[in-house]
Amino acid sequence: MVIGLKQKGLGHVTSFEMEALPPYAFEPTVHKPLGYHWLTPGEVYLNGTIWTAMELTSGEPVGLRLKSVGTVDHPRILGAIFSDEKLGGEEERKLLESVTRCLELKTEISDFYLMAEHDPILRQVKDDLYGMRCGQHQRLFHNIVRAITMQWASLERTKQMSRLLFQAYGRRISFDGHTISAWFTPTQIAQANLEDLREKCRLGFRAKYLKSIADLIRKRNFPSLERLEEMPAEDAKRELMKLKGIGEYSAEIALPHADRFPIDVWSVKVFWSLFFPHRAMSPLKMAMKDVRTHAVERWKKWRGYAFIYVINDLDNLSKRFGVKLT
Repeated sequence: MVIGLKQKGLGHVTSFEMEALPPYAFEPTVHKPLGYHWLTPGEVYLNGTIWTAMELTSGEPVGLRLKSVGTVDHPRILGAIFSDEKLGGEEERKLLESVTRCLELKTEISDFYLMAEHDPILRQVKDDLYGMRCGQHQRLFHNIVRAITMQWASLERTKQMSRLLFQAYGRRISFDGHTISAWFTPTQIAQANLEDLREKCRLGFRAKYLKSIADLIRKRNFPSLERLEEMPAEDAKRELMKLKGIGEYSAEIALPHADRFPIDVWSVKVFWSLFFPHRAMSPLKMAMKDVRTHAVERWKKWRGYAFIYVINDLDNLSKRFGVKLT
């Protein structure tokens, strides 16, 4: 198996402070109850502080430490960037813009919570996860990798593929007493051995799709994440579905928009039990259509937020509604 790049120590520190639109809960935003990571699988979360990695515009990885020092109603975050060399003003500005976007510090969710007050499902999850943001990845390629590793896979299977990819191709950086595997690049995957991706990283049929998409992205033959964000969600989804191996479900996962609803064979059972508790589930294809239609009508543009809140609160919802959702 290909080994990731040599471990790199980062010694230069740039400190900063940020505020968020309240209510804002730092912990469930960066450390989801369901177990998904925020930016990288190997990031470390401990006592209100996260150590993770991001990329500069040049593609070089930097370390990131974020600590919540405020409250849900008065959120404040202290941060530090660990880099190989001192950051220029423009480079620092762009990186902080990425931090703000990925943490969703400026995302206004008051309308979502207003809707939740009149919805029994959302009222429960709002109370349990008050202030949580969904969170975003930094690059489109990161969204694509997540989408592909979630195809026909359980949570544990997805985590396994992600872990093996980072073990093989992750760029290891050391800072502030931690070693983190930063994201591999599209070029690394485009040039990787297909058999290694298929067998050693356990991607199976997904390997050829990931390799092909990585090659397109590295050649800049596909819209950037920023460009997709500017499009209406349905237009962006159609663009993503032009990629070989990306169907409707994967495109919904990769979308950076709030009005996505990525239903698969597992989540359709969860939402069917919540939406139609007294009806036997329809055949899979029809059930997916019915669940998605109901979500659009019920939660409209906030269905993406509703989805993330629900799947991160399944234990409490199971008790509240007397159904087994986990």
